[in-house]
Amino acid sequence: MPYKNYQDTLDNCAKYRANNKEKVKKCYTISQWKSRGVIETDQYTYEELYIAYLCCDECELCGVTLTTGKRCSTTKMLDHDHKTGKFRNIVCLVCNSSSTLRTDPTDSH
Repeated sequence: MPYKNYQDTLDNCAKYRANNKEKVKKCYTISQWKSRGVIETDQYTYEELYIAYLCCDECELCGVTLTTGKRCSTTKMLDHDHKTGKFRNIVCLVCNSSSTLRTDPTDSH
């Protein structure tokens, strides 16, 4: 073991994750957005994006009811411009995949 209390540290981390599931989920989601290039701007913070993401039930482009969990055509996605990192919409997987092909992200498919 690398240090004396390694197992205690692992146990404490597991307890923290179990007692703070929503906080851990939020931190994980935001870290994923950051790793994919989504940036904060003066228009929104990561906290505001996360709240909007949680509250959004319909694709902002096609109107389909969004789902979470197993990846499928209606899975909720955070769409952003890959050049600038700026957030565009909360959309379904289909619209997110096709939005990179459109010059105007508000065009419907």
